[in-house]
Amino acid sequence: MAHSRNSQSPRSTLIILGILSAGFLSSCGPSIYYVKPPDWRTAENRDSTIRAYRPYFEGWKIFLDPGHGGEDRRNHGPTGEIEADMNLRTSLHLRDYLRAAGATVYISRDKDSTVELSDRARLSNASGADIFISVHHNAIGSSQDPSTNFTSVWYHAVAGDSSYHECNHDIAKYIQRDLAYVMGNPGGLASFDGTWSDYAVYPNSGFAVLRGAAIPAVLIEGSFFSSEYEEKRLGRDEFNDIEAWGIFRGLGKYLKAGVPRIEPSADTLFADPSPAVKFSVKDLRGIDWKSLTVAIDGKPARSKTGRRLLEVTVRPRRPLTPGVHVLTASVKNVNGNSSFPYGLTFEVAPLVDSLALSVYPPVIPADGKSIAVIEANLFDGKGLPAVDGTIVRFTTSGGNMQPEARTLNGTAVAYLKSDELPAGTKEKVVDIRATAVQKVPSSSAAEVTTTAKVTFSMEAPPYVTGIIRDLSAGKPIADVTVAIGSGKVALFGLPEAVTSRADGRYVFAGNLPPESEMTFAKDGFFGVRAKVRLEHGTTIHDVSLESVADSVLFGKTFLLDPRYGGTERGDVEGELSAADLNLAVGRALEHLLRAAGADVYLLRNVDTTIPEAQRTAFSRRFRRGFYLRIDASLGTRSASCSIYPSIPNERVARSILTELSRFVGLDTTGVVPKHGQFYYDVSIGTISIELPSPAGGWYEPFEYRVSHCAWGIFLGLLKSAGYRPPDVLPGGMLMSEDGKPAPQVPVLMNMSLTLVPDTSGSVVLPLLPRSMRLSPASISEAAKSERLFFQTFDGQRLRFEAEVK
Repeated sequence: MAHSRNSQSPRSTLIILGILSAGFLSSCGPSIYYVKPPDWRTAENRDSTIRAYRPYFEGWKIFLDPGHGGEDRRNHGPTGEIEADMNLRTSLHLRDYLRAAGATVYISRDKDSTVELSDRARLSNASGADIFISVHHNAIGSSQDPSTNFTSVWYHAVAGDSSYHECNHDIAKYIQRDLAYVMGNPGGLASFDGTWSDYAVYPNSGFAVLRGAAIPAVLIEGSFFSSEYEEKRLGRDEFNDIEAWGIFRGLGKYLKAGVPRIEPSADTLFADPSPAVKFSVKDLRGIDWKSLTVAIDGKPARSKTGRRLLEVTVRPRRPLTPGVHVLTASVKNVNGNSSFPYGLTFEVAPLVDSLALSVYPPVIPADGKSIAVIEANLFDGKGLPAVDGTIVRFTTSGGNMQPEARTLNGTAVAYLKSDELPAGTKEKVVDIRATAVQKVPSSSAAEVTTTAKVTFSMEAPPYVTGIIRDLSAGKPIADVTVAIGSGKVALFGLPEAVTSRADGRYVFAGNLPPESEMTFAKDGFFGVRAKVRLEHGTTIHDVSLESVADSVLFGKTFLLDPRYGGTERGDVEGELSAADLNLAVGRALEHLLRAAGADVYLLRNVDTTIPEAQRTAFSRRFRRGFYLRIDASLGTRSASCSIYPSIPNERVARSILTELSRFVGLDTTGVVPKHGQFYYDVSIGTISIELPSPAGGWYEPFEYRVSHCAWGIFLGLLKSAGYRPPDVLPGGMLMSEDGKPAPQVPVLMNMSLTLVPDTSGSVVLPLLPRSMRLSPASISEAAKSERLFFQTFDGQRLRFEAEVK
């Protein structure tokens, strides 16, 4: 705040100097003043205030997160004051005040060290803290007013959004009021109370630290260090101390006003599909019962309040399906403070009514090692599958079998290992009994049991089994397609194919040839092809699959939006439109991302018109991921990216452009921040990938160019996720089995990644299994031994000859 030094009388000047700290930090810069709060001015005053708040802080656990630091020191003011240092000084003072008041305090860093953005919320969640406070200071852009300065406290999401919790807004309001007061700053003009939703900066997404926090959380922007006047105040430790005092005092007033606590009852397992779920509410200040809201699985539920016992009984409006459900509740106390997020997981487990057994194969070799798969399928009285985790107990008259198994999707799986039969005995029939154990004990329920038979035979047909594991992690892999015969079988899932179970085991039995070729394939892994010689009785063949690109895209979400379609064509050259081109690139990219184990959604898979509002609305069901718009209609022959401004978006966009230049050979014109409605409406990271226009003939040959564009984007996404492809990419020729080149034919490499050779049949291999050495001789040997194999989508096999340089 500015003052005229000459306008004061001597007496008034002495009074003001008693409560102001004034200094000239630069002979030509503005003088700085700040008010020393009366309750902070002396050690005695501070101690008295801390003692007054101690009853409210005791027992609370607070996690402090000083923003930036270590390798991230790029934010600084006009004269060089570093934001990371301001954040740390303020946080350390705040830590000391909180501890003096009896709180337990955790802190993400207590010195100038690097803490990754993704680790900050994770550390707070793992700490057991009750409240997360991230401390930052703000700055304006280069084109904005450099004197801009105000205090703001941020909370996650907005009312009506599933991620919004009113307690975060409550905490923000209390801190904002006292923090702005002690700093002598206003709140932002666009906010009534000085608090802001992080959706104002990143619509439908918000700040990473607030989005990732599993506990109530706020982010503080104390003031603007981009203001030279404010920067000088923030550079003084005493002013940082006063700032911490404002945060401490605001948080103390929040806790003094009370926080309603919701606590569950003991019952979380019910046989009744319309259960009475109970919880209690506690707050010494009193409860505002009119504010109570309850929901089950996000849908409003009925509630009945026993106010004397402060107990609430909740029932669903309609019967629930068997399985796990979540009850959420919120209530305010008489001071207006909302309870912390409350979610109670409970389970509806109707009584098992029937049980059916299936056996595969029904006849197994009597060799002491063959296995029959026993499936117990359980159903309730309405014919619905029994809930997960229902126990089935097994007994058998022969062989070796586990005593019990638990259901998954209504099915419990057990294995029966055969006996070796005495000489002269050709077969033995074994009885299996399965009995369901009710998850909710019931004295009136009848026992549910059934039986089946398995034959151990000396004349059983050939049989092959094994366990499929992840090569790097050693863990079993479920849902791997296993085929005997042509690789075409594995691709299209013909009857000769089976899938591995949750424990990675597969079983093949029947009329199998003495020497069989087996193919193992699953999205996210390089497939394996192997020749297996079947022994008499049982052949055991275990397999290890290597993940694609070190599994860096496993669990990552991508929404692909091929722009235009239907009546919207974009640029057109002859019969080729931007709409067709965008769709072709989108489909090719979808195949590559799925092959790498990502979760992929193609917004348009046919030539149809989809309004932009409908496209962006689809993104709102996702909380994480990237929305990639494919747009080949800017009238250029170069590539660029437009993004909603954010560091993650920019990092990924630059990685994509780097690979479009390196791998595809395109000129690139950089990353452009955009603020249009489209970018605001998408709920996750938004990148528009602008490719060359169809005009000008760049997309000849079409299949090859489309595949290369998709690979360039794909490699950029891999690199941004941490994968490092080789600097030198191996290549070679693809030929049919009769030695003819195979130009411009989409092919699968190891039943995984899609490639398209050029007009001569030459192909580059941008991604290979890590276990495969990259020398031409090694790759040629891998192709000959079929550790590296290729086939077309209709099952035609292709030979590969590596280029020797």
